[in-house]
Amino acid sequence: MELIPNQLRDEWASIIGNFIIEFGNLESAISEVVRLSSLPNQFNILINLSFSKRVDLAEVALIEYNQNNKNDINHAFIKIREITKRRNIIAHNGFSITIYEMENQKNHYEFGMTTAYKQNNIWLSKGDLECDILSLVELGNNVIGWVAPISKVG
Repeated sequence: MELIPNQLRDEWASIIGNFIIEFGNLESAISEVVRLSSLPNQFNILINLSFSKRVDLAEVALIEYNQNNKNDINHAFIKIREITKRRNIIAHNGFSITIYEMENQKNHYEFGMTTAYKQNNIWLSKGDLECDILSLVELGNNVIGWVAPISKVG
């Protein structure tokens, strides 16, 4: 008995892989902001903080050095936090199947990922993750672009 049918595994593998790669790139960019905006001894401690705390530090640093882009940075970091929740679903949960009974008495099956055993369900479809991949690329590029003023100081 296979837990995940091969067809389903094949459909999702590249999407999940690309999501993880792009999220890793964003995480590296966030860590670089933290590194550039701290003293070396501070960074050795700060790098061990949770990702969400490093996101908070990076946002504050980027705003401090990019006052003209404050609203764009705030908006980007709201999106980063949203995508981080979905990344945690991918990292810590498996596939789910939702079955809907349609008005015509036929069943409709939907495959996706969601938090297991938790009240706050977030349903992830392949389309959701494909959109997130594009957002991750854009967010990573934005963060890197906002790093320039920090790197001139550090």
